[in-house]
Amino acid sequence: SMLAVLGYQDLEADVHDIGHSHADTHLKLNLKDRDPDDGMTDIAYEKGAYFLGMLESKFGKSRFDKFLTEYFESHKFQTITTSEFVEYLNNNLLNELDEDVNVNEWIYGPGIPESVIKFESDKFVKVEKAISVFYKDGSLLDQDWTTHEWLHFIRNLAPDLGMDEMTVLDSRYQFSNSGNSEIAAAWYEQSIRSGYFAENIDQIRSFLLNVGRRKFLTPLYRALKETDNIALAKDIYASARNNYHAVSVQTIDDLLDFDSK
Repeated sequence: SMLAVLGYQDLEADVHDIGHSHADTHLKLNLKDRDPDDGMTDIAYEKGAYFLGMLESKFGKSRFDKFLTEYFESHKFQTITTSEFVEYLNNNLLNELDEDVNVNEWIYGPGIPESVIKFESDKFVKVEKAISVFYKDGSLLDQDWTTHEWLHFIRNLAPDLGMDEMTVLDSRYQFSNSGNSEIAAAWYEQSIRSGYFAENIDQIRSFLLNVGRRKFLTPLYRALKETDNIALAKDIYASARNNYHAVSVQTIDDLLDFDSK
């Protein structure tokens, strides 16, 4: 359930960045005359996963598992179009239910449908409690947390957290020197948005020069841009650009309005 909660946070972030009504938030993408890599976002993975989760909640795990098993058995080693999948879904599952599941809203519609089933995590509740305690009296405990828990901790910090609090957290947990790219990227974005990044700009610069995944790069460059640090963003990007994948280059060129000439 921790992965599901983090996945929903990623989905919300992507929908916000792309636009709640934008066609690129549809599960069925229109990629005619476009580079297929343009559609490589978390939408397909996370919205798709929540679509399947919604179906499982409607029909029950046992029935839905049976449907999936039959689907994979009947379509192994084959390709299938979206319309063919919808037809198969209607004929082999949805016809058993009286209510309208509104598959079209999920597959052909934008954003996050209202019928989404959100997950909760008891472990994340404890993480949120640790944040509340820190806000209340400044106390921090040693935490034997997984990457998922640390990510939830950082993502739920106030974006305008003060320098003193950021310094205490970094000193205690050494986020700026984390060898985990997920944790480091989340902390660096928090650092930029809170104004703490003057303390770890060397680590942020090194990260952006050495990490190539668009999922890590875009939020950091966007954070720099949105906090009026566009000159710094372009300076780092100019050094890093030749090392990035073409898809990342296209995204960040557009984001920073970068002229490579």
